[in-house]
Amino acid sequence: GGHLVISNIFHGNHLLIKQIPRTLVENCCDMVVRNQNYSPYPMLILESLVSYENADTAGSLELQHNILHELTHPGRHELTMYTCGGDPGHSDYQERIAMMKQAEDELASHNANDLVEDLFSHIPKKLRYHVHLLYVLAGTAGGKENITTVEAKLQTILSPESALLTLLDPETIIDVMIPVAYYFYDVCIDVEITVEGLARSTNMWKFIHASKGVIQDAAANFELMSKSNSPTQENCAARRKIQYLLLCVQIVSTFFARYYPDLYTEGIEGQDNQDFTPLDDFTLGEDADDFTPVESLTTGTLQDQEFKQLRWNTDQVMDYVYELESMTALCAHLIQENHLKVLEESRDLLKKSLSNIGVDVQEKQKT
Repeated sequence: GGHLVISNIFHGNHLLIKQIPRTLVENCCDMVVRNQNYSPYPMLILESLVSYENADTAGSLELQHNILHELTHPGRHELTMYTCGGDPGHSDYQERIAMMKQAEDELASHNANDLVEDLFSHIPKKLRYHVHLLYVLAGTAGGKENITTVEAKLQTILSPESALLTLLDPETIIDVMIPVAYYFYDVCIDVEITVEGLARSTNMWKFIHASKGVIQDAAANFELMSKSNSPTQENCAARRKIQYLLLCVQIVSTFFARYYPDLYTEGIEGQDNQDFTPLDDFTLGEDADDFTPVESLTTGTLQDQEFKQLRWNTDQVMDYVYELESMTALCAHLIQENHLKVLEESRDLLKKSLSNIGVDVQEKQKT
């Protein structure tokens, strides 16, 4: 359709994007309100304007602000901002679960070639709108500078805890997990000002634990994804799982780089190597016993005892690095160059976080 033509024209076309009038953004948002049918097509056009290729392009910051401003305008936000939240008891959340089940049922009857042409062809229209909206919101937070106000506003629209609850929910399908992970990374992890309390959120640590399982399943998915000569549902699904893997390792590595830049090392210096005891946790320099839940995150998920059980010591972080390195080495002949770059950069970020406390991963033998 016409929306695909328009979005493809804009996608990656930095010079053209700089020239678009603000009225285009307004018209896309008005279309959602006017039709009241959650058509994903206006969101697809907006998504092309803030795609990842454009996130760091000079001149896009004003556009990012404009898109978020128009989507959250008091006159239309009730219809445009279908985020579903993270409360399983909320009607929107339950509606999304029902639509995800419908999408799974529809996927079973789909031809693999249909998925190659359109990854979202099996998804109900309203759920597809939700998916593209999340991509748009993530895109508005893209970039490295002068984006703090956008990040702060988005964190109140769909909170870090809400995003984490969705990612941890076993009923969330991969087609929703990927845009939520994009959102979580751009809005809550790769940020100018860190989110208060996120470093001690039990759901954050549950996600970190869960991401190890994603790495352990990666080899089979890389193998399936490489069989692209004859597309099947299996290798299409594997491609999506690899996309989620890349997001997981970026989230985890950037979390340690951003939220634990100056690690607590008291008591380590001068210890005999044979008697060395790993740090009992990564901290921000404060005593864990003084931990007090913060209001910025749901206090019900910030139980001190549970946090202490979930947090990782340095050996566990090193194990994560080794899992990542082992998987990458095992699948090196199957991994695309751009994917390999993401995996290597994530590994190096984790190593840098460890080196900040004097731990050399290269000299540590995995047991």
